[in-house]
Amino acid sequence: MRRKICYILVIAAIIVLAVCLLPYPAAVNCKIEGVLWNDVDDNVETVKITIRGRYYKYLLRNNVFKGEFLVSDVNSWGMFLKDYDILKFETKKLNEYERAWLAYYDRYQNKISWLGTITFKGNFKEFVISLDYSSGDDAHYYISSPSLNREEAYKLAHKMA
Repeated sequence: MRRKICYILVIAAIIVLAVCLLPYPAAVNCKIEGVLWNDVDDNVETVKITIRGRYYKYLLRNNVFKGEFLVSDVNSWGMFLKDYDILKFETKKLNEYERAWLAYYDRYQNKISWLGTITFKGNFKEFVISLDYSSGDDAHYYISSPSLNREEAYKLAHKMA
């Protein structure tokens, strides 16, 4: 009888550990329109973003996204973004939002670099990307979605800050 209880406890412990340590994967495949804007002037540019991959939700660890995060061709303010492939990012939970650093492989320069940070809610239903880009005008550049104009993009960025 005692041996039976030990077996049951060991099996229960294994099940609890598996539930706590293994991720819950969710497929992500969406095309989103957003707004590229800066905090200096009123110029905005519509960008198309394609997100494909898997989002792994963990109970006791940071969540992880593995896949592609493609930003359509953007050529404004002297900045050029071309199909950045995000390799993987690990998120930190902040209230109802998650935040992560974005590392990407730039296939034109054949190197891995930082694009900036992303703050998002849900399966990328709302997000703001703060770009690590300097154009010499002391402006900070952002991509916000869903947003149709600078005012909506600004409100979303401040809500998620």
